[in-house]
Order: sequence, then structure tokens, then C-alpha cells
Amino acid sequence: EATATLVIDKSVDLTYSGKAIEPVTVVYSENWVDNKDLLISYVNNIKAGEATASVTVYNVTAEIKFHIAKKQLTVNVTVENKEYDGTTDAVIKEAEIQGIVDGDNVGLVNGTAAFADKHVGKDKSVNFTEFTITGDDADNYTLVQPTGIVAEITAKSIEDLTTEVEKFSEETVKSSDKTAIENIKESIGETKTATDNEEE
Repeated sequence: EATATLVIDKSVDLTYSGKAIEPVTVVYSENWVDNKDLLISYVNNIKAGEATASVTVYNVTAEIKFHIAKKQLTVNVTVENKEYDGTTDAVIKEAEIQGIVDGDNVGLVNGTAAFADKHVGKDKSVNFTEFTITGDDADNYTLVQPTGIVAEITAKSIEDLTTEVEKFSEETVKSSDKTAIENIKESIGETKTATDNEEE
């Protein structure tokens, strides 16, 4: 009996590209006598998700399924340098998606950024969470959170610290303001450490 078997060509990239993906070929048995190849029909072979290929042989339809993977997107992001303020808070300066297929409708919703720690220093790692994508074609993509981004926390100026100390004199503040005093003392320590490092 003559047969025609559907197989998936493993050399074909099955990642979403915005174009039809046709990875299926037909393997014919040795006793196949038709003088032309069978026409392969595809369903859902453009968007990410499950797709189907089929052929009809002597009024019998054979089919095979394959999966189109979502395309990975990355975010090109920069973070503002800041003066020491006792927190790990970081401000996103600019963020842009990389890798969108031309013509697709995909937008970026900024997430949050935070320094790895609150201390003064250069080239400090910044961590990101909750960046998401939106738009009519977003389901065809997966977003990778940014990594390897650095920024600087500079020492607080002596002038700023002097002003803060004048505002929060330890002899006059309420007990509930002790935290503010401790923050000022810590800021002074950060400034001194940064200054000492520069002198060495």
C-alpha cells in the first residue's frame, strides 16, 4: 500500500516571526506512484501556539500538530544616578522594548527598579521587576526582565547634611523623630566613607 507520512523538519525555526511557519514535509513510501507531491494545508501557523498541518491521501486526511514558540523580547533600560537618601529606590530614566516584529502592536508597561543596596558607590547593580507588555500582538511574545544594569549613588553633600541637622536637633525633636536623626547620622557616615575612599 502506498503511503505518505507527515514529519516535522527540525531544522525549521518554530519561533514566532510574524510570518507563516511551514515546517512539515511529506515522506512517501517507495511504491508511491502519483506524479505530483501532495499539498500540505496549515491552520494557525502564524501566531504563537498550537498549529496543525494536514494532507489528504485517497480521501483520508492525515494531520500533525506542532507548537510555535513565543518570541523573547528584551528591555533596553537606563536608570538615573542619585544622591544618597538612605533607600534603595531607583528611578527609571528610559526604557524601550527590543525585538518586536515590524508592524506588531506591542507596548511596554514599566516595572519597578531598586538598587541592590542603599550605600554610596559606583556601578551599583539595579534590579527590576514587573515589566510587562500589552497590545494586540502581546500574546506572541514573552518579556525578559532587564539584567546587568548599573547606576551610581553619590555621597550626600556636607551642606545638605548641615541643613538637615539644623532642622532635627537631637535636643528638640520628639521621640517619634528619632528615626529621622538616625537617618541623618547614617547619611553622615555614608558621606565620610565616600570622602575617605576618595582620599586613599
